[in-house]
Amino acid sequence: MKKILLVLSTLMMALGSPLYAQDGAKEKKKGPVSMTERTIKRYEAVGLTDDQTAKIKELAAATETKLAAAKDKAALTDDQKKAQREAMEAAKTAGKKGKEMKDAVTAAVTLSDDQLAAKKEMKTIMGEFGKSVQGLLTDEQKAKLKESRPAKANPKAKPKATS
Repeated sequence: MKKILLVLSTLMMALGSPLYAQDGAKEKKKGPVSMTERTIKRYEAVGLTDDQTAKIKELAAATETKLAAAKDKAALTDDQKKAQREAMEAAKTAGKKGKEMKDAVTAAVTLSDDQLAAKKEMKTIMGEFGKSVQGLLTDEQKAKLKESRPAKANPKAKPKATS
């Protein structure tokens, strides 16, 4: 009887361990990461100084406040959310992905002038934040940053003609 109990408990531990490990992996995921954390992580490869990190934290805090106000203005109505969900499902069913899906969903949701203005404001705020952070970097850090990022292909560039 003890042998059977020992075998069963061993079997349960062996089968239960992977399931427990999966649950643990899910717990590691946290909610949305703050703008400060994302920005510092993005620029950590260039070797930010303590002063730069502190200034980024200040800039991010101010920017998050401005963004929150703009997001409130750009919030979708219940009807717009419904149209967005339906368009997303239709696009998935049609096999659309990436930009094609985004364009289909965007076309299905008509935004008011206030919402469009708020989205434009959000884009401006983020652009100003990026420029401000870039302004904190030294020339060496900017060069390091440029080297560390993969080169983007220019879709507008014409292929060179070979002779």
